Amino acid sequence: MIETLGSLYREAGHEFPPVQERSESISSAIPGTSAYDALTFGTPTYTGRSINPMVASTSTAVWACKKLLSESVASCSLLTYNNLSPDGLVRELATTDYRYRMLREQPNPEMSSYQWRQFGMLSLLDWGNWFNWLDLDGRGRIRQIYPMRSDWMVVLRNPQTMLLEYRYQPLYPFGTPVPAGIYHPDEILHVPGMGWDGLIGYSPIAMCRNAIALGMSMEEYSGRFIAGGGTKKVALVAPAGATVKDPEKTKADWRRANGSLNNVGDVAVLHGGMDVKTYGVSQAEAQFLEGRSFQIAEVARIFNVPLGMLHDALSKPETYASAEQADQRFVKYSIRPWCISIEQRINTSVLGSNDKITCQHDLTDLLRGDLQSQMNAYKTGVTGGIVMPDEARAKLDLPPYGGPAKKLYMQGQMVEMGKTPPKPKALPLTPQNAPVTPQE
Repeated sequence: MIETLGSLYREAGHEFPPVQERSESISSAIPGTSAYDALTFGTPTYTGRSINPMVASTSTAVWACKKLLSESVASCSLLTYNNLSPDGLVRELATTDYRYRMLREQPNPEMSSYQWRQFGMLSLLDWGNWFNWLDLDGRGRIRQIYPMRSDWMVVLRNPQTMLLEYRYQPLYPFGTPVPAGIYHPDEILHVPGMGWDGLIGYSPIAMCRNAIALGMSMEEYSGRFIAGGGTKKVALVAPAGATVKDPEKTKADWRRANGSLNNVGDVAVLHGGMDVKTYGVSQAEAQFLEGRSFQIAEVARIFNVPLGMLHDALSKPETYASAEQADQRFVKYSIRPWCISIEQRINTSVLGSNDKITCQHDLTDLLRGDLQSQMNAYKTGVTGGIVMPDEARAKLDLPPYGGPAKKLYMQGQMVEMGKTPPKPKALPLTPQNAPVTPQE
């Protein structure tokens, strides 16, 4: 049987409580929980707009951040290795292990590895958690891995065993084919995001919902401003001493004649000596564009995405060098932490806890620079005895050359520190290397 946390618990002589009937009620949902958000369309904010992950995704900045992070992580190959040394420095691809193809290509019959991990990243960015059902056979081997909706999951601690229980209650039957019920820890692959107890992650969108709602409210205001003809608020002022008999009809007539883009440029006809006055603050006076740009930066800050990758029109244009540095920073500080969190959970829940087999994302493609930089790096590695020529060719997607290209090389005149380099030996005089005597 595969050595997992659940199997170790059973080997110690403990038993999980029997699985209850899968009919957990969702009537106990309270504000601030994922079940509450799923039932009430989100949590209210200062702007009066309720925000949940689905609503927040209608913001272009939020959508761009989620798309960029999820696609970047999913595009990196998830490789499984056999560790040949205790420190893990000597290893080889575990291509003969059935989980190699499961993690790298197809975790279940309905999803590719790319789709599975993209779904997982979206769950982490939306809800702060990524849950998966491990379909085990009678010997404890994993047959397939199915993702679970994080907003349909409630995690509790059993008071008898002090172990976690995962209570899953789908709100509609058209999601992934995972039945509702209570699951044990060895049946779940759970990747939590940042949280206060180390067990459950918190939703970035829920924690920063006010900043997201402000940006969406400014977008709505801009749309309504343009739909109203792009003008300030209008007041119809009657002459002193005059009385408007039907104010509501007057306002309705004005809106019908001048209140939308369909009649911009039409001529307004006023009766009874009425005058038109505008009031309020224009978008330019309110620095509206600068405010919207700042809210895009707020969203980029929430998801730790370089602002230049969101194509903000008002941000400072990036030079080629600064853009390459931003790409490196994005991989190191935005992508790599998520990859490590996913890898470590997979190692303990799917691959076992004995460190003989581990997985790792291949970030090489994301860290590549321009072609000239790549060639200089490979040249330095080959001439410095670090990589073989065939290994460098494989990085460039070139076929192996074989023979001498499978050996390590090092440039000459490299000696140990503190030693004098040997003097070159004199070659015997031959007609080919004899000194040339100048003719008079």
